[in-house]
Amino acid sequence: MSTPTYTAADCAEQAGSAIASNCLDGILASKTQAEAMAILQTALLELQRFPYQDRAAGGFAVMLVNVIELGLNAAAHRSAPGRVMDALYQHPDGMGELQFDVATSRLFTLNDAEGLSAFVSIGPAGLRDVASKLLALANEAEVPR
Repeated sequence: MSTPTYTAADCAEQAGSAIASNCLDGILASKTQAEAMAILQTALLELQRFPYQDRAAGGFAVMLVNVIELGLNAAAHRSAPGRVMDALYQHPDGMGELQFDVATSRLFTLNDAEGLSAFVSIGPAGLRDVASKLLALANEAEVPR
């Protein structure tokens, strides 16, 4: 088995992700918009100290983009009358959920714990197909082996 090697560029990307995580924590804990802006500005300036600034910025962006998408999505659904999506499934320990938006025919997977989100466009026939496959998987999982 070979040992993984990490380049300076890889380390810059990991550092960018860590900077974004700390930045997000600081923004969420800030009391004012000015304080949040100062935290973000400091984080962005920190990215400039790496020799591989593009990779550091990439790590920063990957960390924040899903959180931003989730926030914008939630804001859009909260602001439109009658547009709050109900969860089809929520993990009991908060490790993710499934939602469906009838207006856009999108099935969402959301995981706030890891800052992940994704969606797939799917119509009624696709939903029925997925439902039948999930039912078959549930039946298979219940059979003792």
